[in-house]
Amino acid sequence: MPIKIHKRYWSEVRKSVQKIQPELAALIDEIQPGDECFFYEAEYDYADLMLDKGSWFLPKVGGGTIPLTDPSIPKKIVQELNYNMYTNPTFIVLKKSIECFIEVPHQPQPHSVYLLNPGQLLGLSGVVKGLPSPSEIHPQNSVWNISAGARNTFFTHKITNADGNARLHRLFELPLNKPKTLNDHWHFFKSIYQQSPQEWKCSLLMFSRSWFTHLHDKAWRGLKLFFLEKLQELLGFWSNTLAWNVGFSQIHFMKNINTSSLAALVTKHILAVGTGKVLGFAPAQNNQHLPAETLVNTYQNIYGASDYVPILMQPESLNYTSKQPIYVSLHRLNIEENYLYQNLPSSLKLLDEIQYTLKKFLDALKKQNVLIDAPHLKKVAEKISFDFFHSVESEHKGILDSNKLKKDGRFDKFRSHKNQKFPRAGKFFRGCIRLNVR
Repeated sequence: MPIKIHKRYWSEVRKSVQKIQPELAALIDEIQPGDECFFYEAEYDYADLMLDKGSWFLPKVGGGTIPLTDPSIPKKIVQELNYNMYTNPTFIVLKKSIECFIEVPHQPQPHSVYLLNPGQLLGLSGVVKGLPSPSEIHPQNSVWNISAGARNTFFTHKITNADGNARLHRLFELPLNKPKTLNDHWHFFKSIYQQSPQEWKCSLLMFSRSWFTHLHDKAWRGLKLFFLEKLQELLGFWSNTLAWNVGFSQIHFMKNINTSSLAALVTKHILAVGTGKVLGFAPAQNNQHLPAETLVNTYQNIYGASDYVPILMQPESLNYTSKQPIYVSLHRLNIEENYLYQNLPSSLKLLDEIQYTLKKFLDALKKQNVLIDAPHLKKVAEKISFDFFHSVESEHKGILDSNKLKKDGRFDKFRSHKNQKFPRAGKFFRGCIRLNVR
């Protein structure tokens, strides 16, 4: 089956790039590249895996994907796109979004690292150093994956009703009898979308190899600096983790914090989400990251999920300008150490520990007596409020009833009638932290 990609020259895509990334468009106009510098435009369906275990995939005519290493792919295309060792070619997102995540076997959920929107680039770390020779490029397994649209997405209410799932199975081929965990929701969403008439397409513009053979030329210096700046924007937070760990160790010593190592780990994660550089979760409001309307309508009209407000959660970063809250849940922690889920204590007890630990950390950061090389943490301490919620009543005054979360009007986006209840006892809200910009 032939692949569905289109060769594009700069004159053909200039207006599209200028609309979403005007700085890049201006730099390319300045260097006036010849036709040897071209792109491949590709369009993917929702939940297609573009990068899986180190292999880059191209879309096929009629749906589905095929690895770039497949013998049926023309050698010319392979040569033009297989320049980044063990990963994806450099590309810019044109439409919708992609999620870059890490998935390790036998761990309960993937770890969302980036959610990229139109105008953002990925795949720059290798090319700015210089292209490898073809002989240096070999297939290699990897934990990195890229999906079209959001991967870490789920409903906050249960979708395990036997009758509802039986109705779904009569119309769709689904991977399981019913979703057992929040992580299973995406697999159901993928299958439902693939068998629905509605379209959700993510499009990319992939740079051909020739774009990176001139980066050392004087005339291309501006473009190379642009690539380096975008790479720094993407990796800057992660390059500072050593200073983070040293600083947090110092706070532990200074404040004599005696809570569990898990409480300390989650506290560090919450503060990282507060910087806006690490993903938390927020309710979907549109179809930007997933075909939300299709999925909600399917579950409302076929599954019959009418008792609770349908809330689709998706990865999102805290935005200091929009000031919309971001959420962290003890039952859906977006951290690398997913194995800790196997030994989670009572979420109410852990929430209490985290609240105590976070207060100690914030006190130290506000006093500026910590040797921590992360200026944005001072901003987090001063600008972000942290609220704690659980569906079980607590004697701790600082832990609120999760029913109060419904004051965030975004949760009502897909409400179909006034009698639908807020799913306060849903797993995501049974131990939830809200981050809000003051």
